[in-house]
Amino acid sequence: MNTTRRRPRASGFTLVEAAIVLVLVGLLVGGLAIPLAARMEQRHYEQTRQSLGDIREALLGYAAARGYLPCPARSATDGAEDRAPGGACNRHSGLLPWRSLGTGDGDDWGRQFHYRVSAAFSDASNRPNLFSHGDLHLRTRDAAGNAQELASPDGLAPVVVLSHGPNGYWATGKTGLAQTEGPATNVDERQNAAPGSDDRVVYARAPSRNDDPARGGAIDDEVLWISPYVLLARLIQGGRLP
Repeated sequence: MNTTRRRPRASGFTLVEAAIVLVLVGLLVGGLAIPLAARMEQRHYEQTRQSLGDIREALLGYAAARGYLPCPARSATDGAEDRAPGGACNRHSGLLPWRSLGTGDGDDWGRQFHYRVSAAFSDASNRPNLFSHGDLHLRTRDAAGNAQELASPDGLAPVVVLSHGPNGYWATGKTGLAQTEGPATNVDERQNAAPGSDDRVVYARAPSRNDDPARGGAIDDEVLWISPYVLLARLIQGGRLP
């Protein structure tokens, strides 16, 4: 009888098997990370759009209660509107007066909302009437990259609020710290930030990664604007007009 005993096989993973497992785990985790990041980005967009919707209602409610729109904020940390003793705004382009409106103090990326308001709709001593017109141009671009107005001259916006999106180019942090400036090719994002440009023009485009400056460049800004007819209707409903 053969009494030779076989050596028992060692249990556990060999180094090669362990390496293969680590590679597979890495591929699996990497594959999950991209969808997770995309879901988180989508959540930021959804929360920011919800905040903009709340701001829209707050602006309309403020106008119905007072007969005019608020001025931009005094500063990023103050949040109260910057109104002169005579009733006019000290400025018409700046940051959202979140404290005066009772809304959140920034978007879901942790940055302040940019705010622009027409003088015709924000002067407390010379309140808007049925013949008041906004002076803010809302523009988009066609397939060829040509700028197009989103509203007729009579329908120019009285107020615009925007988030500078996930890239945060030209934005202001909640503490007032200026964020990174974007590349020169981001023409429309630069215009929306209005650093030394005509602050009456705002581009409201779908998010784009196209960095062709002739087409406005890449953009991820989220823009809210209110039609003057909607605002006037709310003023009438609130008994502020005619």
